[in-house]
Amino acid sequence: GASEAAAEVLLDAVAAHGSGGVKVSGGVRTAEQADAYVALAAARLPEVSPRTFRIGASSLLDALLERGA
Repeated sequence: GASEAAAEVLLDAVAAHGSGGVKVSGGVRTAEQADAYVALAAARLPEVSPRTFRIGASSLLDALLERGA
């Protein structure tokens, strides 16, 4: 599963290389967890878009729908 520490390393590598992207998957079940990963990406990448950052977590959909996001 995903961890914030692993995501930081991957995001830093993508930022340093200047191409590619990161897909976080497994273990992201709440909107708050997703928000934390998006914040990490925004702090490290010049642009957060589907090309550079994605979250693959099917169980997250229900949480986002409940939140109204």
